[in-house]
Amino acid sequence: MVVVIPAYKPDGKMIALIRGLIDQTEYKVVVVNDGSGEDFDPIFAQVPPEATLLRHEVNRGKGAGMKTAMRYILEHMPDEAGVVFADADGQHLIRDIIAVSDEMLAHPDSLVLGSRAFTGKVPLRSRMGNRLTQGVFALATGSRVHDTQTGLRAFSLETARKLSELDGDRYEYEMNMLMYASKIRIPFREVSIETVYLEENRSSHFNVLFDSLRIYGIIFKFIGSSLVGFAVDFLLLWLLTGLTASMGAWSLSASIVLARVGSAFVNYTVNRRLVFEHDGKASYSLMQYAMLAVGILLANMALMNLLIHICGWPLLPAKLVVESSLYIASFCVQRLLIFK
Repeated sequence: MVVVIPAYKPDGKMIALIRGLIDQTEYKVVVVNDGSGEDFDPIFAQVPPEATLLRHEVNRGKGAGMKTAMRYILEHMPDEAGVVFADADGQHLIRDIIAVSDEMLAHPDSLVLGSRAFTGKVPLRSRMGNRLTQGVFALATGSRVHDTQTGLRAFSLETARKLSELDGDRYEYEMNMLMYASKIRIPFREVSIETVYLEENRSSHFNVLFDSLRIYGIIFKFIGSSLVGFAVDFLLLWLLTGLTASMGAWSLSASIVLARVGSAFVNYTVNRRLVFEHDGKASYSLMQYAMLAVGILLANMALMNLLIHICGWPLLPAKLVVESSLYIASFCVQRLLIFK
């Protein structure tokens, strides 16, 4: 087993962790200096000679460091059973690293996560961030993971070979890893570990805004796709209601149908190619999408007629309420069934 420690501007806690692993286990240790700069050379100079030290000349991000280590291990340590990643900031205890490693050895087909309970004194941004990512991940994949943000995770070298080629160089890579594992049906196993936050997690280099944007990429792409579809749908609806005004009571229903057909094709194409990057048969997914569109359309028509003709709502507010109500259902069906 190889323990990988990606490190950016670490302190003495990393050295203590490495020495503890060497003294207490038979694991090999690979450390990646992710462009920490000359000021941190004295820290890395203390890495024991038993460990392997890799180096990025400039900071490339945690994901890049993880992939550099995996590629090195696959080339130079191909006989090892697997790899376990641990953070350099002292948040992962040696006994927890061993527990996660042992679970992976017992279940080499799985991706094992060290799952924190988030009890006790936990920084608010960490507690809220994990809850948000839990929901996003469940919504995007249909899989439930208690701690999606854990840096303590282990898997076999066979799995490492697949994961080492994924996109993402910074914190989003860890989420991409989980998303891809879910996609190719690698099972998740979670091992309870102690929640450790030192100095209110000040050593974390996670940028709440920019790294969150990267992590939640699939959600933002879906939102963007939906906004494009909504714009096309509303524009066509506005044009068609004027053109079909002579149809009387049927004007609204006919306009909704025609507008939805046009916007649905645009939305399907964007979702298949850009959002979910689906490589299955287009004819099959298009048929499924058409069935979903019909279901959404019927619900849309019923709710629009209810709000406009019975409740007396204006067109735009009614459209906004109906679309937002059907939004989550559409995402789940597409992600879990159509573009799975």
